[in-house]
Amino acid sequence: MIPSTAAVAAAAAPLPAANASRRRAADVLILGGGLQARAAAYLLAKRGKRTVLVEHAAPQLAPAAGSSGVPPHLVLHLPAATPHLVNEATEAFALWRGVEAASGARSLLHLCGSIDIAPAGSGAAAAALGAMQEAGRAAGLPFGMLTAEEVGAAFPRLRPPRGAAAVFTNLGGVVQGRVAAAALLAMAQRAGADVAAGRCLLGWCDAGSHFAVRTAGSAAAAAAGGGEDEVVYECEQLLLMPEAAVQRQALALFGLAVAGASLWSVPAGRWGAPEECGALPVWQLLGSGSTRTVDDPTAVDSCWGLPLLEWGPPRSLLVSQGSAGGEPAEQPQQQQGQQQDAASAADGASGGGGSDLRQQEAAVTAVLAGAAAEDLAELAAGGLVERPGSEEAQDAERQREADEQQQLLRAQRRLGAAGGLAGRLVRGLGGRLPGRDTSQQFIVTPDGELAVGSHPGYDPGRIVVAFPATASALGCLPGDQLAPLVARLAMNELLGQPPEAVDAAAVSLGREALQAQAAALQHDTWAELSLSL
Repeated sequence: MIPSTAAVAAAAAPLPAANASRRRAADVLILGGGLQARAAAYLLAKRGKRTVLVEHAAPQLAPAAGSSGVPPHLVLHLPAATPHLVNEATEAFALWRGVEAASGARSLLHLCGSIDIAPAGSGAAAAALGAMQEAGRAAGLPFGMLTAEEVGAAFPRLRPPRGAAAVFTNLGGVVQGRVAAAALLAMAQRAGADVAAGRCLLGWCDAGSHFAVRTAGSAAAAAAGGGEDEVVYECEQLLLMPEAAVQRQALALFGLAVAGASLWSVPAGRWGAPEECGALPVWQLLGSGSTRTVDDPTAVDSCWGLPLLEWGPPRSLLVSQGSAGGEPAEQPQQQQGQQQDAASAADGASGGGGSDLRQQEAAVTAVLAGAAAEDLAELAAGGLVERPGSEEAQDAERQREADEQQQLLRAQRRLGAAGGLAGRLVRGLGGRLPGRDTSQQFIVTPDGELAVGSHPGYDPGRIVVAFPATASALGCLPGDQLAPLVARLAMNELLGQPPEAVDAAAVSLGREALQAQAAALQHDTWAELSLSL
């Protein structure tokens, strides 16, 4: 069962005095990063809310060094398996065009359309393409059906398999991620939002009428307890918008678990291409007719690609394995724990023991007691934490390294296979460019719906959580294109407004499909959270 607001608030210690810290008041404090967080800061500030965005709120929750957490290229792909997903993508597409117009960043969007191709005789691919057609018609998406010959005539650089069918729409394209990030940041600051990049989270508490959040300006300052560099933000509402790579851990810090949402990783790379490929749409090959088993790492049966916007040498295409062929980014024991979490959540909903809550309490306890980030993730999944320096800990570390190496090798083989498929589809595709491989990470939910809603342990609107999601079904591309829609829906939730133009039940964090659960925090999150840094 979800604890009451009083039970959660009782876990927090009285707000102590902070001698050397500076205090700043805000209506809304946004903890997170990425495009959706910057878009939310802009929308809230524009509506008169005193808004502070604290990006990457803790060292162990920040992206890798040198990474902004924003992918360099986002796919605008409107066809989807259900009418609601098509509607969400269409709204996000319109919002991106609004961002481009409002910011004046004319290089933000590359509107090239999209094409999805299913080879003849491929049952799963044909079914996925058929679902796209039905959903597109129901949602009013303008699209056309093309034969293989018509695809080749319209796009001479594409040579789909004989007998293939395709869905083409001229709505869609590519968002240049870094341009979008800079544009949204400038818009937020012009609207009056305060953006504090790179601050580290020391602690937080519910002071009754408001929340207090302690931060420091660097990891070193955080380890030293903040000192003169400490800033305490006092706000009426919190908006949690964690990036995909740290979503699970970030929500655990606030006593929240979302069963059914998992981190997936899909490899992508760059292949050399002639300049004419810059005129291609975003393309997706839904199948190859392969008879290889799914267990074979080279049996990649779908891939997609897009023309890169920076057409200086070397010219290239981004090629990625299809999202349906991705794999959970966590280690095997974490995957098992996630399955246990989901089962426990289902048991809890039907009167079971609720072991998912105990696991989350253990995860939060680990953070407040000084456990490492890896230990937190393992505890949140129901695993065990070894004593540092022990033989068991060393064995576990070696096993983790071996698992990571195997995962890397599988990704390399899958990416090579995706490049092979792309080479048969795209005329003149060159070789794979060294040193340009990446791993796309995104949150997968059972239905691919984004999640926006209030923390179930507090009054509605006090703590709001929002993140985009992706479905693991064939034909579904990464959902980070939904960033501006996620931001708008989060703003609606914070302001107590009905969602604008979308079905509230379909995007609520508390919907049955996600089984959102709140865990009582048993430790002093104000004073002890910094021990984990």
